[in-house]
Amino acid sequence: MLDDIAIILFTLAGNILPIYVLPGFSALAVLIALNCQWNKHSNYLALSSLTILACLLVVLSLGLVSKKSEVELLKDNNSITQNTELYYWHKRPFSAQFYSKGQAQLLDKKEQLVEVLLSNKEIFIVIRQRDFDLLQDLLSPVCLINKETERSLLLKCN
Repeated sequence: MLDDIAIILFTLAGNILPIYVLPGFSALAVLIALNCQWNKHSNYLALSSLTILACLLVVLSLGLVSKKSEVELLKDNNSITQNTELYYWHKRPFSAQFYSKGQAQLLDKKEQLVEVLLSNKEIFIVIRQRDFDLLQDLLSPVCLINKETERSLLLKCN
């Protein structure tokens, strides 16, 4: 029962990677084995659970599920140092705080963005692709694309 709740909570959380849920399945299997009286129905239930788990493992190991983590943008990026400011436009996920070691800041107003761009400091801005298309006239003269993912861009501005 507790594993079911944990799986549901992990499913609802947007910044949790799917791989985090897998250890709960072994505990769930032990609980089922200890509390289940084996009959034909139980065997079918166990077989279907095993099949679903195997499919889930294949999907996760092949990377078919998109990760909602900022690790692709921020990890191993030597350009971002402790002295360089990092900003997120409109949304800053928890993983951004983790991988930036707490230095990611949120910009949610266009005036804030303009102020930061006019500061003449070297900064990095993470922005979603669709937002970049809307703000391209403002960002293109002072920013270059440093890194790109399916969803977001890491811009280096100065």
